[in-house]
Amino acid sequence: MWKRFGKITGEQKKELDGLRDEFVDPEVYRGLYIEPYFQDRNPADAHQDELISAAQQPAFERINGFLRGELPLEKDGRHQMFILSDAGMGKTSLLLMIKLMHLTSFWPRGYNCALFKLGEDTLERVAVLKNKGETVLLLDALDEDPKSWKRIRERLLELLLASEDFRRVIISSRTQFFPEMEPDRLGRAEIKVLSGYHCPVLYLSPFSDEQVQEFIQRKLPLRWYYWPFLQSRIKKKRAKATVLLEHMQDLRMRPMLLQHIDKLLAVECQQEWNAYTVYEALVDEWLNREVRKIRGQYKDRRVPERKELFHACLRVAEAMERQGVRIIGEDGLQQLVREDENIGWVEKFELGGRSLLNRNSERAFRFSHYTIQEFMLAWGIVNEQLAEQKPVHITGQLLHFLELSGQLPDRLHLIDIEIVTEDFSIAVRLFASCKTVSHIALLSNRIDWIAKSLTNKAGNHVLSCLKLSQDVRSALKSSTLFRRKQRLKEVETKINDQRNRLDILHDNEASAFSSILDNWYRIIEAACTTLHNSIQEDFEIRQVYLPGQPLEPDKAGSLFKGRRDLFHQIESLLFSAQPPTLVMQGGRRSGKSSVLRYLPKQMPSDILPLFVDCQGMAVSSTLPGLARHLAHQIIESSRTTHRLTLPPPNEEELACDPFASLLEWLETIEQAVPGKTFLLCLDEFERIDQIVTAAGSYVPLNFLRHLIQHRRRWLLLFAGSHTPEELAPHWSDCLINTRSLRVSFLDKDDAVELIRRPVEGFPEIWLEAAVEEVWQLTQGQPYYIQLIGQEVIELLNREKRRQADAEDVMAVLPTVFVRGHYVFDEFWRALSEEQRTLLIALAEGKAVPPNLHTTAALIRKEILAQENDGWSFRVPLIQQWIIRNG
Repeated sequence: MWKRFGKITGEQKKELDGLRDEFVDPEVYRGLYIEPYFQDRNPADAHQDELISAAQQPAFERINGFLRGELPLEKDGRHQMFILSDAGMGKTSLLLMIKLMHLTSFWPRGYNCALFKLGEDTLERVAVLKNKGETVLLLDALDEDPKSWKRIRERLLELLLASEDFRRVIISSRTQFFPEMEPDRLGRAEIKVLSGYHCPVLYLSPFSDEQVQEFIQRKLPLRWYYWPFLQSRIKKKRAKATVLLEHMQDLRMRPMLLQHIDKLLAVECQQEWNAYTVYEALVDEWLNREVRKIRGQYKDRRVPERKELFHACLRVAEAMERQGVRIIGEDGLQQLVREDENIGWVEKFELGGRSLLNRNSERAFRFSHYTIQEFMLAWGIVNEQLAEQKPVHITGQLLHFLELSGQLPDRLHLIDIEIVTEDFSIAVRLFASCKTVSHIALLSNRIDWIAKSLTNKAGNHVLSCLKLSQDVRSALKSSTLFRRKQRLKEVETKINDQRNRLDILHDNEASAFSSILDNWYRIIEAACTTLHNSIQEDFEIRQVYLPGQPLEPDKAGSLFKGRRDLFHQIESLLFSAQPPTLVMQGGRRSGKSSVLRYLPKQMPSDILPLFVDCQGMAVSSTLPGLARHLAHQIIESSRTTHRLTLPPPNEEELACDPFASLLEWLETIEQAVPGKTFLLCLDEFERIDQIVTAAGSYVPLNFLRHLIQHRRRWLLLFAGSHTPEELAPHWSDCLINTRSLRVSFLDKDDAVELIRRPVEGFPEIWLEAAVEEVWQLTQGQPYYIQLIGQEVIELLNREKRRQADAEDVMAVLPTVFVRGHYVFDEFWRALSEEQRTLLIALAEGKAVPPNLHTTAALIRKEILAQENDGWSFRVPLIQQWIIRNG
């Protein structure tokens, strides 16, 4: 074939020149090309060694078999083949050899062959080809095709559709870039399915040790006519090459690197070889050679050092990447030269088959292999030497270089992975690369697009990790060290929950993400330990007060204070001979919801309190919606509070006759959980009025009344802010045989406990005068205590102090009124005009005309207290707010 290759003339010569321009000079392969093998499974798959070995077949034997036969009648993809491999495994070389066989007449007569590098104009070039039915179409480097970036499946379908009429089609791509395809239903290992196309998919096998040795012998030929000293020298080079390749492990199996073994042999250094260091050595040795040659030619002027030439090549690689091209023309190069004159020396390079940078007939430059361009970009990212700070589009190979450099996590801000494959493997590799909490936090705003492009199981895993990353990022923005530690601890809990869910799965994706979560947990755990030590050193007071939030037993713990008499009263009533319906009344933010959430910890095991938030019911305006919400709340409360899994109600029956269906469902629950009494706790029960009004039906109230009167295993506790006198008349029929319970303020002992020791281990920061000041202002109202406590801690931490006095309490009041604005405003809007007028006059010390009805209502609301000579504010903090805002 090579003899005929030298005699190519005419039209074939033009085609050959075109190959040199678009690819590489075929002369590079003269005497060196070694036929590779195909296999029908990805060599990177684990535990497939025996199967892979058995499936290997010489490449040209397999290609010849594929080319034989007629064009299939059905255009179903059987005549359109994909050849996949990692970078540098010889895909382009194989397609070039197929094309050379055509040019040198090692090809069936009457058949044509067209070879293109995939790019912007490929479909146009393919469309104008004549005699498609007798043409073999070769399309190279799908992974380098800008048209496939971020739309790989769409691009594949475009190519398959555009090439349907050709006799045979072969498309090459990197394995990592290629999308996942469905297996063949007939069990044919090499056939993969994409949108109805059943295409052969083959993988290039890595070189065997025998092929590596054969290549070395061809690269370093030992001729019989060589002088003895030359033969000895070549034998030493062969031995050195063998030792060098042994240290490179899997890299020695890549033809692209073997092609440059002579450059690696010239490197006099001992180091750990990997893809990054190998490419670095290749580029360095090539540039050292260029420096020597340029110095020999320009002895009378200053010539650049190797480092300067390295940066010149980096600028060329970056310019290509920014423009999304693989070739840079003279105009583009001159533009770079105007920015950096050293880039002009690139034109002086020896540009041939053995160079890392080549030039075509139009004097346009390209790297001899795309991996060299990718390495240059990786080096620029690692060393932060890119001309522009804009992120670089990532590829699987570029990512691999960054991983091997050990700098990937710290360089996330310099890479943009939007233009990659739909394959989630890049996300996995980025997740696994994290070494600090900052690395984890960076991920959430770098790769959130991946979750959008994945709808499968793997995509759900990616999305879960991204949410954890967002939580970490949010935690790191916390204003205090303690709060940062507290929120990272919350992420730890979420990671544990996620790991538990993954443990029940037995697939590769779950295993990969479980390993990632294990690593993240260790990272966050270490960060929390460091924060704990910093907190101890800085004496930062941890923020534990939680104003405005119902306290959760599992999170708030001992922050909940008092209410012992109330719990005792509830227990006594529930165990009476005929338990009454309970109505628990208290003002806004008095702690009713917290009491209900802590109730399960106070009740004996045969009573199961079920918490129902009626505020959520108000989003529905229909009876089925109300019934569905009620059922959901009961199921969720059973699961989270009592670890009971209740059977769900029948959705169809619930939609047709919701509350009759609910009654049947409650019977099912009673059968599923025998021997228990259910306490249905309806928080903010007044919200049911909104649905009753919207639906124009009292059926929900009749349902509750039926439970009260006829279901002995169901007890009801209504919690709300309205007194019985303030409820609508229709509640009187529902709330029969009720006992009222009052959620009032904490007594002084419990209030002082909440101020001084909100949680166990809290430091002694309150001076006696400060405690007394808080008590006088709040009179034990728990929300106001927590609000003042929160602001006092913020003040002390800002001023780096450890103790609060009465002046500090007064100093934070303006901030307290700002932070609690919505609560104070809600309180004010709930009053009548007469009540507001009376309170303003009383706050300002003016004479208050007697109005028994108004004052009695304010006393019931615990806003006023009656004294011998008049009235006073029950909570002086309210008076302070009215004075400031009246």
